[in-house]
Amino acid sequence: MSQIRKRLRLTREEALMAKPVKNINIRWKKNEKGEVLLYLSRKKSKIINLLSRIFFIPEEKIINLDKVGTYVWELCNGENSVKEIVVSLQKKFNLNFKESEVSTLEYLKKLAQRGIIGLAISKKR
Repeated sequence: MSQIRKRLRLTREEALMAKPVKNINIRWKKNEKGEVLLYLSRKKSKIINLLSRIFFIPEEKIINLDKVGTYVWELCNGENSVKEIVVSLQKKFNLNFKESEVSTLEYLKKLAQRGIIGLAISKKR
């Protein structure tokens, strides 16, 4: 089954109204510090399998989210909009709105590019 990925150009308002949702295929758990560990499986292909034997590419990569990353991750439940996450982050970590907005949008963009989260966007366009 092929996977279809659409790259949409969103306005600022559309991006803030989008609702981030975790990729259900990403395994994760919390460590003893309460931080989230993401377990990302490497891509499967004949070339990568061959290269992994030569250069030792592990089956799984573990990403340890810090306190802020964990907080944002937990809010990516498909119910909170990006704007709600920005405001929540602003209040929790005593940031101004612009700081919170810029860092949250950049962080979510990186997670989305890696396929760790998706963005649910309303059909009104």
